[in-house]
Amino acid sequence: MGFYGFLGAKLVIEKKRESKGYRKFLKALRALDEGLYKFAVENLSSEAYEWLVAQLPIARPELHKRFQACLSAKPKRASHKKEVVEEAWKIAKELQATYSCLGGFHEKGVPRTATIHLNFEKRYVGFIPELLQLQDRLLRDVEGRRKWTFSFDNRVFTANLTDEQIEYLRRSKFVRKVEISPMVRALYGEYAPYPEFKPGEENVDWGVSKLNVSYAWNKGIKGKGVKVCVCDTGIDYTHVDLQDAYKGGWNFVSGNDDPMDDHMHGTHCSGIIGARDNGIGYTGVAPECELYHCKVLNSKGQGYADDIAAGIDWARLNGMHIISLSLGGDMACSGPMKDACDAAWAAGLVVVAAAGNSGEDCEDNDCVLCPANCESVIAVASVNLYGCISRFSSRGPEVEVAAPGEGVTSCWLKGHDLYGDGKHIVGEAWYWANGTSMACPHVAGAAALIKCWYPDATNYEIRQWLREKAFDI
Repeated sequence: MGFYGFLGAKLVIEKKRESKGYRKFLKALRALDEGLYKFAVENLSSEAYEWLVAQLPIARPELHKRFQACLSAKPKRASHKKEVVEEAWKIAKELQATYSCLGGFHEKGVPRTATIHLNFEKRYVGFIPELLQLQDRLLRDVEGRRKWTFSFDNRVFTANLTDEQIEYLRRSKFVRKVEISPMVRALYGEYAPYPEFKPGEENVDWGVSKLNVSYAWNKGIKGKGVKVCVCDTGIDYTHVDLQDAYKGGWNFVSGNDDPMDDHMHGTHCSGIIGARDNGIGYTGVAPECELYHCKVLNSKGQGYADDIAAGIDWARLNGMHIISLSLGGDMACSGPMKDACDAAWAAGLVVVAAAGNSGEDCEDNDCVLCPANCESVIAVASVNLYGCISRFSSRGPEVEVAAPGEGVTSCWLKGHDLYGDGKHIVGEAWYWANGTSMACPHVAGAAALIKCWYPDATNYEIRQWLREKAFDI
């Protein structure tokens, strides 16, 4: 029997996943107006909602504020409810127009990351040439190109596809299903006091000092030999504090081995972990670790969940010890993301992720984003200078530790400004920012110090160490 003779499995039709945020959104609309609810169900899918949540704060900040205010409104009088409903209809029309003009999923000809599942019952681990050839052949039929095949399940691979290409593949007898990858975003937050900076000297930011890393540094424990992979917007490997730390990586946005940052978020997070102690700027938590980077977010700090999963897979295949993920999306831990995190954990890697910046919008303290909500991932919340949990920080039962996330200074990508006000630039090449994005790399750096101190320590032991040595807040 030839290779293709195994394709006897029945096609599986699965209910489309709906994010928790999308379900809450529909619930709020239904309570407000039945017409609005029906309009949203017909015009705004779960994927479209996630796309808008990621895009609006950057592309249409004023509309985003109106949108959030309308959702949180709880009118008690009939006249007030009428006003809220009228405003909601105006916002709904603007959202629909914004979604279309910014290149939403429904727009024909606009490619986005899709995940294709081959029609096999058995999971294949390891790179099987026949499977890769079949994947490439399927994509050649639609003039597409394979982005990544997951090593933990070679039946699953990703590609950038348009609606037409996706529908064509869904009709293939070799394809079980094609899923549109949910969107994720970098998790930086609001403002904090301007930090002290001493030009011409080596500075240690308050966050690094708060971890009491000097105890390890004084014993020569600075992360040497530990490989840390940051999955983010890229890294400025020419930065004075990072040029000696960077050792390699991959760009999942462009499909090459050059993960140069075009946003600055990834550079900032990388600096928190491994900026060199070179007498200039700021020192990272583990200033002698080896930094690798997978660029999985674009120049707007946005990307697809399955590209992040591919970055995690790359890190495992390339012998990393620790993965830092300062990104997230409002979705359940499932699919390739869950499989990638679980495979990394099973291989002995420590996976750390930002909990999210939805603290003020939390319902019953349940707002931890994916991948931080995966069991195989250490979820990190943010605290301020006084050890209190940050107002913006997500919280919930998934959170294991908290770390400094307000007014954190690290490496800066010249010409870029996260906040757009010019007030966060420190010196010539550093920048301060807020968010669980900044808290996450502190924990990743701490894990690197533990791994350096105890090279034989397992990821279970490192995780337990981080839990036990943390202060209870």
